[in-house]
Amino acid sequence: MSSANAPEYTIIPYFLHMRLLLSLIPANLARALERTVSRLDNLDPLLRKDLIDRDLTGGALGLIKTNKVPSLEEILLVGEPHVGQLVILNRALYYKGVSRAFLREQAGNKTFAEFHGKLKEFNNIEISGKFSPEHLTYSSSVGRLSGNWTRIKPGQIGSSMA
Repeated sequence: MSSANAPEYTIIPYFLHMRLLLSLIPANLARALERTVSRLDNLDPLLRKDLIDRDLTGGALGLIKTNKVPSLEEILLVGEPHVGQLVILNRALYYKGVSRAFLREQAGNKTFAEFHGKLKEFNNIEISGKFSPEHLTYSSSVGRLSGNWTRIKPGQIGSSMA
């Protein structure tokens, strides 16, 4: 049931890393998601993937809401981020090599695409990383994560920002 004042929106996950998400959410929720996923084994593969992505998106949103995950900018304003800390980033990042990595992944070769950007108002702090195209959710994800795009991205600090 929705409130009359609740905003209407759709969240389209272009990238979902199931193992990482399951490691971040509370164990009881992870087990519940794993049970749900195992019950979908007999479904059409595309329907199964769509249902799993929907459930993982719900799990990610629940994690963000329950833990009141702050934006990276909020963290930088009040102190120093630490390795392993969950953050939300709603910034333009430049994505590179997504199409090439996706095609190589389809051919059975493990490879990675890259992303990078800067927080100019915070002394040009650089944000960068690599990701596997095996976690892209749709074929359109390749185009949606290529070039310079602003996307809301939950993430985890992976190395020191010093």
